Amino acid sequence: MKINFKVLDVAQIENFQGGKDRLDVCAYVDKDTRLMHCELHPGASSGKHPHCGTFEAIYVLRGKLTAYCDNVEETICEGELHYCPDGHTHWYENKSDEEVVFLAIVPTLKKQN
Repeated sequence: MKINFKVLDVAQIENFQGGKDRLDVCAYVDKDTRLMHCELHPGASSGKHPHCGTFEAIYVLRGKLTAYCDNVEETICEGELHYCPDGHTHWYENKSDEEVVFLAIVPTLKKQN
């Protein structure tokens, strides 16, 4: 299945998860996952939030993203991936003067009996 983010509507989200400033998101969403192409503006951040019953993988396409998982700070550069496992907490920010562009994947995990 091909997903073309260029033809999807852009949602401008202010203060995402209690963060600062704006995050622009083009998203494909179904019952199993959210696939998002995102642009985080200079000085913007998400708020700190947990992932319960899911995880998040953020692949940086352009720029440098400062990400925190369980309060550990890392710089994620182009071609690198930030991973927040199920049951952990994270947030991210753009400390640079340029936009950070990334692909975020958030699946719904199926619990096995």
